[in-house]
Amino acid sequence: MRRAIIIENDPDLRKLYELNLDLYLGMEVIVLHNADSVMDFLKLDTAVDLIICEKQVGDENTILKVFYAVKSNKLDIPIFLLGNEPKVANDVESFEQDNWKGVIRKAAKVLKITAEEMASKQVPDYYPIPVKHFLQLRQTSAEVYDCQTDTGDDELPSFKEIFKANQEISKSIIEKHIVDGKKNLYVHKLKRLQFLGEYADRVMKVLISNKDSEQQRIAATSSVFYASQEMLNATGMTEQTIAMAKTTINEMMKVAEESEGLAELLAILEKDKAGYLFTHATLIAAVSHYVIEKMEWGTEEQQEKICIAAFFHDITIPDDKLAKIHSLSSLKEAALTKKDEEKVIAHAYDACTMIRDYPQTPIGTDMIILQHHCHINGKGFPESYSSQLTPLAVVFFVVEQYVDYMLSTPKEIFNKSAIIANFRSRFNKGYYRKVINALEEADLK
Repeated sequence: MRRAIIIENDPDLRKLYELNLDLYLGMEVIVLHNADSVMDFLKLDTAVDLIICEKQVGDENTILKVFYAVKSNKLDIPIFLLGNEPKVANDVESFEQDNWKGVIRKAAKVLKITAEEMASKQVPDYYPIPVKHFLQLRQTSAEVYDCQTDTGDDELPSFKEIFKANQEISKSIIEKHIVDGKKNLYVHKLKRLQFLGEYADRVMKVLISNKDSEQQRIAATSSVFYASQEMLNATGMTEQTIAMAKTTINEMMKVAEESEGLAELLAILEKDKAGYLFTHATLIAAVSHYVIEKMEWGTEEQQEKICIAAFFHDITIPDDKLAKIHSLSSLKEAALTKKDEEKVIAHAYDACTMIRDYPQTPIGTDMIILQHHCHINGKGFPESYSSQLTPLAVVFFVVEQYVDYMLSTPKEIFNKSAIIANFRSRFNKGYYRKVINALEEADLK
Protein backbone atom coordinates (compact mmCIF):
# COMPACT_ATOMS: atom_id res chain seq x y z
CA MET A 1 0.00 0.00 0.00
CA ARG A 2 1.25 3.49 -0.86
CA ARG A 3 1.88 5.79 2.10
CA ALA A 4 1.69 9.54 2.59
CA ILE A 5 2.96 11.71 5.45
CA ILE A 6 0.84 14.76 6.17
CA ILE A 7 1.76 17.76 8.36
CA GLU A 8 -1.30 19.98 8.72
CA ASN A 9 -2.28 21.22 12.15
CA ASP A 10 -5.75 22.50 11.29
CA PRO A 11 -7.81 19.44 12.36
CA ASP A 12 -10.60 20.03 9.84
CA LEU A 13 -8.23 20.41 6.90
CA ARG A 14 -6.14 17.47 8.06
CA LYS A 15 -9.20 15.24 8.23
CA LEU A 16 -10.23 16.37 4.74
CA TYR A 17 -6.85 15.33 3.33
CA GLU A 18 -6.76 12.06 5.31
CA LEU A 19 -10.20 11.08 4.07
CA ASN A 20 -9.60 11.85 0.41
CA LEU A 21 -6.10 10.36 0.20
CA ASP A 22 -7.58 7.16 1.60
CA LEU A 23 -10.82 7.14 -0.39
CA TYR A 24 -9.54 8.23 -3.80
CA LEU A 25 -5.98 6.90 -3.83
CA GLY A 26 -6.11 4.10 -1.28
CA MET A 27 -3.15 5.57 0.60
CA GLU A 28 -2.23 4.89 4.19
CA VAL A 29 -1.93 8.31 5.83
CA ILE A 30 0.66 8.96 8.54
CA VAL A 31 -0.12 12.12 10.52
CA LEU A 32 2.88 13.97 11.95
CA HIS A 33 2.93 17.39 13.56
CA ASN A 34 6.25 19.11 12.79
CA ALA A 35 9.49 18.78 10.82
CA ASP A 36 11.37 17.06 13.66
CA SER A 37 8.79 14.26 13.81
CA VAL A 38 9.16 13.80 10.05
CA MET A 39 12.94 13.53 10.35
CA ASP A 40 12.66 11.05 13.23
CA PHE A 41 10.18 8.95 11.23
CA LEU A 42 12.37 8.88 8.10
CA LYS A 43 15.41 7.75 10.11
CA LEU A 44 13.50 4.56 10.88
CA ASP A 45 11.36 4.13 7.78
CA THR A 46 11.84 5.65 4.32
CA ALA A 47 9.01 3.70 2.65
CA VAL A 48 7.02 6.86 2.01
CA ASP A 49 5.54 7.82 -1.38
CA LEU A 50 4.46 11.40 -0.73
CA ILE A 51 4.85 14.19 1.85
CA ILE A 52 2.16 16.86 2.14
CA CYS A 53 3.27 19.72 4.35
CA GLU A 54 1.94 23.09 5.42
CA LYS A 55 4.40 25.99 5.28
CA GLN A 56 4.76 26.71 8.96
CA VAL A 57 3.97 25.13 12.31
CA GLY A 58 4.29 27.69 15.12
CA ASP A 59 7.68 29.42 14.75
CA GLU A 60 9.14 26.55 12.70
CA ASN A 61 9.59 26.98 8.94
CA THR A 62 8.31 23.47 8.47
CA ILE A 63 8.45 23.13 4.70
CA LEU A 64 12.10 24.23 4.52
CA LYS A 65 13.21 21.83 7.25
CA VAL A 66 11.30 18.95 5.66
CA PHE A 67 12.60 19.76 2.17
CA TYR A 68 16.24 19.93 3.27
CA ALA A 69 15.93 16.76 5.36
CA VAL A 70 14.58 14.81 2.37
CA LYS A 71 17.18 16.17 -0.05
CA SER A 72 20.18 15.84 2.30
CA ASN A 73 19.33 12.18 2.81
CA LYS A 74 18.95 11.70 -0.96
CA LEU A 75 15.38 10.44 -0.64
CA ASP A 76 13.27 10.50 -3.77
CA ILE A 77 9.99 11.49 -2.10
CA PRO A 78 7.71 14.05 -3.81
CA ILE A 79 6.78 16.99 -1.55
CA PHE A 80 3.55 18.96 -1.83
CA LEU A 81 3.38 22.34 -0.08
CA LEU A 82 0.09 23.66 1.27
CA GLY A 83 0.79 27.36 1.00
CA ASN A 84 3.58 29.36 -0.63
CA GLU A 85 7.35 29.45 -0.03
CA PRO A 86 9.48 31.14 -2.76
CA LYS A 87 12.69 29.41 -1.60
CA VAL A 88 11.43 26.01 -2.75
CA ALA A 89 8.98 27.12 -5.43
CA ASN A 90 10.87 25.27 -8.18
CA ASP A 91 11.36 22.09 -6.16
CA VAL A 92 7.96 21.29 -4.70
CA GLU A 93 4.37 21.35 -5.89
CA SER A 94 2.45 24.20 -4.24
CA PHE A 95 -1.31 24.32 -3.57
CA GLU A 96 -3.76 26.56 -1.79
CA GLN A 97 -4.25 25.09 1.64
CA ASP A 98 -7.80 23.84 1.03
CA ASN A 99 -7.31 22.66 -2.57
CA TRP A 100 -7.69 18.97 -1.82
CA LYS A 101 -8.95 18.15 -5.32
CA GLY A 102 -5.81 19.64 -6.87
CA VAL A 103 -3.65 17.64 -4.46
CA ILE A 104 -5.49 14.39 -5.29
CA ARG A 105 -5.23 14.95 -9.06
CA LYS A 106 -1.52 15.77 -8.90
CA ALA A 107 -0.76 12.93 -6.50
CA ALA A 108 -2.48 10.50 -8.87
CA LYS A 109 -0.23 11.73 -11.70
CA VAL A 110 2.98 11.71 -9.69
CA LEU A 111 2.31 8.26 -8.25
CA LYS A 112 1.02 6.92 -11.58
CA ILE A 113 -2.34 5.95 -10.11
CA THR A 114 -4.79 5.45 -12.96
CA ALA A 115 -8.39 6.58 -13.05
CA GLU A 116 -9.37 2.91 -13.05
CA GLU A 117 -7.46 2.33 -9.81
CA MET A 118 -9.11 5.40 -8.30
CA ALA A 119 -12.51 4.09 -9.31
CA SER A 120 -11.95 0.91 -7.29
CA LYS A 121 -11.67 2.97 -4.09
CA GLN A 122 -14.57 4.15 -1.98
CA VAL A 123 -14.93 7.71 -3.25
CA PRO A 124 -16.83 10.20 -1.08
CA ASP A 125 -20.27 10.22 -2.69
CA TYR A 126 -20.49 6.67 -4.03
CA TYR A 127 -20.28 3.38 -2.18
CA PRO A 128 -18.70 0.44 -4.08
CA ILE A 129 -20.60 -2.86 -4.32
CA PRO A 130 -18.87 -5.90 -5.93
CA VAL A 131 -20.41 -6.48 -9.37
CA LYS A 132 -21.09 -10.17 -8.71
CA HIS A 133 -23.53 -9.23 -5.92
CA PHE A 134 -25.94 -7.76 -8.48
CA LEU A 135 -26.47 -11.23 -9.96
CA GLN A 136 -28.50 -11.99 -6.81
CA LEU A 137 -30.87 -9.02 -7.31
CA ARG A 138 -33.87 -8.45 -9.53
CA GLN A 139 -34.15 -4.80 -8.54
CA THR A 140 -33.21 -2.33 -5.81
CA SER A 141 -34.73 0.90 -4.54
CA ALA A 142 -31.32 2.57 -4.87
CA GLU A 143 -30.04 3.97 -8.16
CA VAL A 144 -27.04 2.02 -9.46
CA TYR A 145 -24.04 3.76 -11.03
CA ASP A 146 -21.08 2.80 -13.18
CA CYS A 147 -17.78 4.62 -12.84
CA GLN A 148 -16.50 6.37 -15.95
CA THR A 149 -12.71 6.14 -16.09
CA ASP A 150 -12.06 7.80 -19.46
CA THR A 151 -12.50 11.37 -18.23
CA GLY A 152 -8.90 12.50 -18.82
CA ASP A 153 -5.81 12.75 -16.67
CA ASP A 154 -6.90 15.91 -14.88
CA GLU A 155 -10.32 14.69 -13.80
CA LEU A 156 -11.53 12.59 -10.91
CA PRO A 157 -13.74 9.63 -11.86
CA SER A 158 -17.34 10.47 -12.74
CA PHE A 159 -20.42 8.31 -12.24
CA LYS A 160 -23.19 7.43 -14.68
CA GLU A 161 -26.55 5.99 -13.63
CA ILE A 162 -27.13 2.60 -15.31
CA PHE A 163 -30.18 1.39 -13.35
CA LYS A 164 -32.90 3.63 -11.98
CA ALA A 165 -34.45 2.94 -8.60
CA ASN A 166 -36.79 -0.09 -8.77
CA GLN A 167 -35.81 -0.78 -12.39
CA GLU A 168 -35.25 -4.41 -13.31
CA ILE A 169 -31.54 -5.24 -13.10
CA SER A 170 -30.50 -6.79 -16.38
CA LYS A 171 -28.46 -9.93 -15.81
CA SER A 172 -26.86 -9.60 -19.26
CA ILE A 173 -25.57 -6.09 -18.44
CA ILE A 174 -24.11 -7.33 -15.15
CA GLU A 175 -22.47 -10.30 -16.88
CA LYS A 176 -20.96 -7.94 -19.49
CA HIS A 177 -19.46 -5.81 -16.69
CA ILE A 178 -17.95 -8.95 -15.17
CA VAL A 179 -16.52 -10.05 -18.56
CA ASP A 180 -15.10 -6.53 -19.05
CA GLY A 181 -13.24 -6.82 -15.74
CA LYS A 182 -15.32 -4.33 -13.75
CA LYS A 183 -14.91 -4.94 -10.03
CA ASN A 184 -17.59 -2.65 -8.62
CA LEU A 185 -20.81 -0.85 -9.33
CA TYR A 186 -21.89 1.94 -6.99
CA VAL A 187 -24.82 3.28 -5.00
CA HIS A 188 -25.00 6.72 -3.44
CA LYS A 189 -23.50 6.74 0.04
CA LEU A 190 -26.78 7.95 1.56
CA LYS A 191 -28.55 4.86 0.19
CA ARG A 192 -25.89 2.29 1.07
CA LEU A 193 -27.68 0.95 4.17
CA GLN A 194 -30.98 0.78 2.31
CA PHE A 195 -29.25 -1.18 -0.47
CA LEU A 196 -27.39 -3.46 1.96
CA GLY A 197 -30.62 -4.22 3.79
CA GLU A 198 -32.41 -5.21 0.58
CA TYR A 199 -29.41 -7.19 -0.59
CA ALA A 200 -29.07 -9.02 2.74
CA ASP A 201 -32.78 -9.91 2.73
CA ARG A 202 -32.37 -11.44 -0.71
CA VAL A 203 -29.22 -13.39 0.17
CA MET A 204 -30.74 -14.61 3.45
CA LYS A 205 -33.65 -16.11 1.50
CA VAL A 206 -31.14 -17.84 -0.77
CA LEU A 207 -29.28 -19.21 2.26
CA ILE A 208 -32.41 -20.46 3.98
CA SER A 209 -33.58 -22.35 0.87
CA ASN A 210 -30.14 -23.20 -0.50
CA LYS A 211 -29.64 -26.89 -1.33
CA ASP A 212 -26.64 -26.24 -3.53
CA SER A 213 -22.93 -26.92 -3.10
CA GLU A 214 -20.75 -25.84 -0.21
CA GLN A 215 -19.05 -23.43 -2.63
CA GLN A 216 -22.35 -21.65 -3.37
CA ARG A 217 -23.38 -21.57 0.28
CA ILE A 218 -20.05 -20.10 1.37
CA ALA A 219 -20.30 -17.42 -1.34
CA ALA A 220 -23.76 -16.43 -0.11
CA THR A 221 -22.67 -16.53 3.55
CA SER A 222 -19.70 -14.30 2.78
CA SER A 223 -21.99 -11.75 1.14
CA VAL A 224 -24.44 -11.53 4.03
CA PHE A 225 -21.54 -11.52 6.54
CA TYR A 226 -20.21 -8.25 5.16
CA ALA A 227 -23.65 -6.69 4.74
CA SER A 228 -24.63 -7.53 8.31
CA GLN A 229 -21.36 -6.27 9.80
CA GLU A 230 -21.67 -3.00 7.86
CA MET A 231 -25.22 -2.48 9.11
CA LEU A 232 -24.47 -3.47 12.72
CA ASN A 233 -21.76 -0.81 12.84
CA ALA A 234 -24.04 1.80 11.28
CA THR A 235 -27.32 1.13 13.06
CA GLY A 236 -26.55 -1.11 16.04
CA MET A 237 -28.83 -3.96 17.09
CA THR A 238 -32.14 -3.71 15.27
CA GLU A 239 -34.66 -6.39 14.33
CA GLN A 240 -33.14 -6.57 10.84
CA THR A 241 -29.46 -6.62 11.87
CA ILE A 242 -30.13 -9.27 14.54
CA ALA A 243 -31.87 -11.47 11.96
CA MET A 244 -28.96 -10.99 9.54
CA ALA A 245 -26.38 -11.81 12.21
CA LYS A 246 -28.27 -14.94 13.30
CA THR A 247 -28.56 -16.18 9.72
CA THR A 248 -24.85 -15.61 9.11
CA ILE A 249 -23.79 -17.31 12.35
CA ASN A 250 -26.03 -20.30 11.65
CA GLU A 251 -24.47 -20.69 8.20
CA MET A 252 -20.95 -20.36 9.65
CA MET A 253 -21.89 -23.16 12.10
CA LYS A 254 -23.00 -25.36 9.18
CA VAL A 255 -19.76 -24.67 7.32
CA ALA A 256 -17.75 -25.60 10.45
CA GLU A 257 -19.77 -28.78 11.03
CA GLU A 258 -19.93 -30.00 7.44
CA SER A 259 -16.49 -29.07 6.13
CA GLU A 260 -14.56 -32.16 5.07
CA GLY A 261 -11.24 -30.56 5.96
CA LEU A 262 -9.47 -27.24 6.36
CA ALA A 263 -7.50 -27.55 3.13
CA GLU A 264 -10.71 -27.95 1.14
CA LEU A 265 -12.43 -25.13 3.05
CA LEU A 266 -9.50 -22.76 2.53
CA ALA A 267 -9.44 -23.62 -1.19
CA ILE A 268 -13.15 -22.74 -1.48
CA LEU A 269 -12.64 -19.47 0.38
CA GLU A 270 -9.72 -18.57 -1.89
CA LYS A 271 -11.65 -19.49 -5.04
CA ASP A 272 -14.56 -17.29 -3.97
CA LYS A 273 -12.08 -14.48 -3.16
CA ALA A 274 -13.77 -14.14 0.23
CA GLY A 275 -12.28 -11.19 2.11
CA TYR A 276 -9.90 -11.54 5.02
CA LEU A 277 -12.48 -10.80 7.73
CA PHE A 278 -14.87 -13.55 6.59
CA THR A 279 -12.07 -16.05 5.88
CA HIS A 280 -10.48 -15.39 9.27
CA ALA A 281 -13.77 -15.71 11.18
CA THR A 282 -14.87 -18.85 9.30
CA LEU A 283 -11.56 -20.64 9.85
CA ILE A 284 -11.62 -19.79 13.58
CA ALA A 285 -15.12 -21.31 13.79
CA ALA A 286 -14.05 -24.43 11.87
CA VAL A 287 -10.77 -25.08 13.74
CA SER A 288 -12.46 -24.43 17.11
CA HIS A 289 -15.17 -26.93 16.16
CA TYR A 290 -12.52 -29.66 15.79
CA VAL A 291 -10.58 -28.59 18.92
CA ILE A 292 -13.62 -28.47 21.23
CA GLU A 293 -14.54 -32.02 20.17
CA LYS A 294 -11.24 -33.11 21.77
CA MET A 295 -11.83 -31.32 25.09
CA GLU A 296 -13.34 -33.38 27.91
CA TRP A 297 -16.04 -30.73 28.44
CA GLY A 298 -16.66 -30.07 24.74
CA THR A 299 -20.31 -29.65 23.72
CA GLU A 300 -22.29 -28.19 20.83
CA GLU A 301 -23.11 -25.19 23.04
CA GLN A 302 -19.38 -24.42 23.44
CA GLN A 303 -18.95 -24.69 19.67
CA GLU A 304 -21.85 -22.28 19.18
CA LYS A 305 -20.30 -19.78 21.61
CA ILE A 306 -17.02 -19.80 19.67
CA CYS A 307 -18.84 -19.33 16.35
CA ILE A 308 -20.77 -16.32 17.68
CA ALA A 309 -17.52 -14.90 19.06
CA ALA A 310 -15.82 -15.46 15.68
CA PHE A 311 -18.55 -13.42 13.97
CA PHE A 312 -18.39 -10.54 16.46
CA HIS A 313 -14.75 -10.41 17.64
CA ASP A 314 -13.48 -7.90 15.03
CA ILE A 315 -16.81 -6.29 14.20
CA THR A 316 -15.82 -2.77 15.30
CA ILE A 317 -12.78 -2.75 12.97
CA PRO A 318 -14.43 -3.85 9.69
CA ASP A 319 -11.31 -3.24 7.61
CA ASP A 320 -8.85 -5.94 6.53
CA LYS A 321 -5.82 -3.75 7.28
CA LEU A 322 -6.93 -3.14 10.87
CA ALA A 323 -8.18 -6.69 11.46
CA LYS A 324 -4.77 -8.15 10.52
CA ILE A 325 -3.10 -6.40 13.47
CA HIS A 326 -2.63 -9.00 16.22
CA SER A 327 0.38 -7.75 18.20
CA LEU A 328 2.03 -4.64 19.59
CA SER A 329 4.78 -4.90 16.95
CA SER A 330 2.32 -5.09 14.03
CA LEU A 331 0.36 -2.19 15.56
CA LYS A 332 3.51 -0.08 15.62
CA GLU A 333 4.51 -1.08 12.07
CA ALA A 334 1.07 -0.12 10.75
CA ALA A 335 1.71 3.58 11.56
CA LEU A 336 -2.01 4.25 11.99
CA THR A 337 -3.72 7.52 12.68
CA LYS A 338 -4.36 8.09 16.39
CA LYS A 339 -8.08 7.43 15.91
CA ASP A 340 -7.53 4.10 14.14
CA GLU A 341 -4.89 3.06 16.68
CA GLU A 342 -7.30 3.69 19.53
CA LYS A 343 -10.01 1.77 17.67
CA VAL A 344 -7.71 -1.25 17.21
CA ILE A 345 -6.51 -1.21 20.83
CA ALA A 346 -10.08 -1.17 22.19
CA HIS A 347 -11.79 -3.34 19.58
CA ALA A 348 -12.26 -6.39 21.84
CA TYR A 349 -13.82 -4.24 24.57
CA ASP A 350 -16.05 -2.45 22.06
CA ALA A 351 -17.20 -5.71 20.43
CA CYS A 352 -17.95 -7.17 23.87
CA THR A 353 -20.07 -4.11 24.64
CA MET A 354 -21.97 -4.53 21.37
CA ILE A 355 -22.77 -8.22 21.83
CA ARG A 356 -24.42 -7.59 25.19
CA ASP A 357 -27.36 -6.19 23.20
CA TYR A 358 -27.57 -9.36 21.09
CA PRO A 359 -30.56 -11.42 22.32
CA GLN A 360 -30.18 -14.89 23.85
CA THR A 361 -26.40 -14.90 23.72
CA PRO A 362 -25.07 -18.03 25.44
CA ILE A 363 -23.54 -17.19 28.82
CA GLY A 364 -19.81 -16.57 28.57
CA THR A 365 -19.71 -15.58 24.89
CA ASP A 366 -19.03 -11.95 25.79
CA MET A 367 -15.98 -13.00 27.84
CA ILE A 368 -14.49 -14.89 24.87
CA ILE A 369 -14.71 -11.71 22.81
CA LEU A 370 -13.43 -9.47 25.60
CA GLN A 371 -10.37 -11.67 26.22
CA HIS A 372 -9.59 -12.87 22.71
CA HIS A 373 -6.28 -11.00 22.63
CA CYS A 374 -5.27 -12.34 26.03
CA HIS A 375 -6.17 -9.20 28.02
CA ILE A 376 -8.87 -9.54 30.65
CA ASN A 377 -9.99 -5.92 30.13
CA GLY A 378 -10.31 -6.21 26.34
CA LYS A 379 -7.75 -3.54 25.53
CA GLY A 380 -4.39 -4.04 23.86
CA PHE A 381 -2.29 -7.01 22.76
CA PRO A 382 -0.37 -9.54 24.86
CA GLU A 383 3.18 -9.04 26.07
CA SER A 384 2.77 -12.18 28.18
CA TYR A 385 0.04 -14.81 28.35
CA SER A 386 -2.53 -14.40 31.11
CA SER A 387 -3.61 -17.36 33.27
CA GLN A 388 -6.82 -15.50 34.18
CA LEU A 389 -8.70 -16.10 30.91
CA THR A 390 -11.83 -18.24 30.75
CA PRO A 391 -11.24 -21.71 29.22
CA LEU A 392 -13.09 -20.83 25.99
CA ALA A 393 -11.15 -17.57 25.68
CA VAL A 394 -7.95 -19.64 25.80
CA VAL A 395 -9.34 -21.91 23.05
CA PHE A 396 -10.21 -18.87 20.92
CA PHE A 397 -6.81 -17.24 21.52
CA VAL A 398 -4.79 -20.34 20.59
CA VAL A 399 -7.00 -21.13 17.56
CA GLU A 400 -6.76 -17.55 16.28
CA GLN A 401 -2.96 -17.79 16.50
CA TYR A 402 -3.12 -21.03 14.48
CA VAL A 403 -5.41 -19.47 11.85
CA ASP A 404 -3.06 -16.48 11.56
CA TYR A 405 -0.26 -18.92 10.68
CA MET A 406 -2.53 -20.63 8.14
CA LEU A 407 -3.32 -17.37 6.38
CA SER A 408 0.21 -15.96 6.42
CA THR A 409 2.10 -19.14 5.39
CA PRO A 410 2.21 -20.54 1.84
CA LYS A 411 0.37 -23.88 1.73
CA GLU A 412 3.38 -25.77 0.41
CA ILE A 413 5.49 -24.96 3.50
CA PHE A 414 2.76 -24.94 6.17
CA ASN A 415 3.73 -27.43 8.88
CA LYS A 416 1.27 -28.20 11.67
CA SER A 417 3.84 -30.08 13.78
CA ALA A 418 6.27 -27.15 13.70
CA ILE A 419 3.50 -24.74 14.72
CA ILE A 420 2.46 -26.99 17.64
CA ALA A 421 6.09 -27.12 18.81
CA ASN A 422 6.29 -23.33 18.56
CA PHE A 423 3.07 -22.99 20.59
CA ARG A 424 4.37 -25.32 23.30
CA SER A 425 7.45 -23.15 23.79
CA ARG A 426 5.46 -19.87 23.80
CA PHE A 427 2.25 -20.76 25.64
CA ASN A 428 3.50 -22.75 28.61
CA LYS A 429 0.79 -22.02 31.20
CA GLY A 430 -1.45 -24.86 32.41
CA TYR A 431 -4.67 -24.49 30.44
CA TYR A 432 -2.90 -23.41 27.26
CA ARG A 433 -1.18 -26.81 27.23
CA LYS A 434 -4.54 -28.62 27.28
CA VAL A 435 -5.78 -26.60 24.33
CA ILE A 436 -2.56 -27.20 22.39
CA ASN A 437 -2.90 -30.95 23.07
CA ALA A 438 -6.45 -30.84 21.70
CA LEU A 439 -5.25 -28.84 18.68
CA GLU A 440 -2.57 -31.47 18.03
CA GLU A 441 -5.10 -34.30 18.26
CA ALA A 442 -7.72 -32.56 16.10
CA ASP A 443 -8.06 -33.97 12.60
CA LEU A 444 -7.22 -30.80 10.68
CA LYS A 445 -6.48 -32.32 7.30
